[in-house]
Amino acid sequence: MAAPKHLGVPESVPGELRIVTADQGATTTIEFEGECDLGQHGATRDAVALAVQRRRECLVLDLGRLSFIDLDGFHALMETPERCAAQGTRLGITPPTGGAGSRAARK
Repeated sequence: MAAPKHLGVPESVPGELRIVTADQGATTTIEFEGECDLGQHGATRDAVALAVQRRRECLVLDLGRLSFIDLDGFHALMETPERCAAQGTRLGITPPTGGAGSRAARK
């Protein structure tokens, strides 16, 4: 199996969010790490929009390394299913494994 091909999507965003996008086969994976809040929702939307525009067979949003996501970040990601459906792209989501869900719920 070939190694993932990293794309020209923003890999690092000022603040505490890191976004890495990689292709492997017919799948594009966007990995989010750190805190996704008001200051980063634009970069989140941009990364998803660029990936969807590429019309890959499958898009995976890997949220496993998010430590926090606020409502703005959540809304930025919630646009993804509709965008994927319009392009005929399957969507997979890896949920946060750390404290993102519990921290967001307390805010």
